[in-house]
Amino acid sequence: MRNAIVRRLMPYVIAICVTTTASPSLANQPDTPELQDKAEDILVVGRRSGIPFWRVSSPTIIVIVVGDLDGVIAGTKWDPGPLTEALLKADRILHPGKVEYDFSLGAVISVIPRWLKQASLPRGRNLAQMMPPDQFQRLVRLERRGILKKGFDRKHPFHLAVGLFDHAVGKSGLGPDISDYVKRAAKKHRLNMVPVPKVGVKAIFNNLFATQPESHVQCLLDMAALAEMGSSLMKERSEAWAARRVPQLLASPAEQVYGSCWPSHLDEAARPGQRDTILRLLSEPKVTVAVMDIRSLAIGGGILDQLAARGLKIEGPKWKN
Repeated sequence: MRNAIVRRLMPYVIAICVTTTASPSLANQPDTPELQDKAEDILVVGRRSGIPFWRVSSPTIIVIVVGDLDGVIAGTKWDPGPLTEALLKADRILHPGKVEYDFSLGAVISVIPRWLKQASLPRGRNLAQMMPPDQFQRLVRLERRGILKKGFDRKHPFHLAVGLFDHAVGKSGLGPDISDYVKRAAKKHRLNMVPVPKVGVKAIFNNLFATQPESHVQCLLDMAALAEMGSSLMKERSEAWAARRVPQLLASPAEQVYGSCWPSHLDEAARPGQRDTILRLLSEPKVTVAVMDIRSLAIGGGILDQLAARGLKIEGPKWKN
């Protein structure tokens, strides 16, 4: 039971594990035609997967950016073969989701009791005190439908939101995403992965435990709306990603939840560091494939916008209206 709780939280933990490590000073050298041809070949190969690929370039930079999606519904049709082929053609791979966790037994023992304790609101508090009556009634209706259990009003809003997400996903469940394939390919083919730091799981959870219940109310309400609309919405979101319809994906109510739920604020704070990491790593004549969260890449003011503002040329699917 305890291990299951930790596993349920891992998608949220992974979302904030981004690399901002400094790399050695690299000389600015112009690209060669061979590098440009190689980068274009990788882009063409990657596009055959059907998922979002972009080529970001300047006289000194070449990077192929791949838009990863958290929460791909099982059965979503996309071809992982070309992705693996693209990874094999690259000089190196930047994958912030590939993180080593300091997941010691001591960390687990210290986190689990705090997670269980947080599940219930402090004595004298309830959800009805934290939101307008009409919003609370939405939750009551979900209780009547059997989606929320009796006594839900005494539960922490984030914990309820995690349960509602399971309902929104539906019986299909979640299928493999890009992260799964990248990790397998890296292990099988011994790919050149850009090093990432070791992250302490205890420190990550401490951030969650330090927040007030009220700060998670909007996340709960967005998850409630998702649950009301049913699992078809999550399926449509996954299909938009697989078809490279990025603006439609970002406009989905299902995607909005990822912007209102913890740890989105930490993810936003990390974007400048991710951008700078790309610029540092790619100032030498090598072709890099960067596998990054689609929301961090394509949302307004995200990494693609930041790179475009730096004057870099971006080729690939439209990412904003």
